[in-house]
Amino acid sequence: MATREIIRVVNVAAEQQLCTHALTGRAPCTKMCANNYECGACEFDQMLEDLAEVSRNLPRPSESRMRAA
Repeated sequence: MATREIIRVVNVAAEQQLCTHALTGRAPCTKMCANNYECGACEFDQMLEDLAEVSRNLPRPSESRMRAA
């Protein structure tokens, strides 16, 4: 019986964990972690990483103007 109670407490605690991106400001402050801080398995984390990669590869506005001139 105690094992079931422990599992229930762990599951509740996992459901109430803020996302690491919410803690750093990259996500809404109400974003909860559904993966027990296993970011490698998180679709939201992957989306943020993909967006960061795309934005790093975009030309800066000053570079675009220089090419057009």
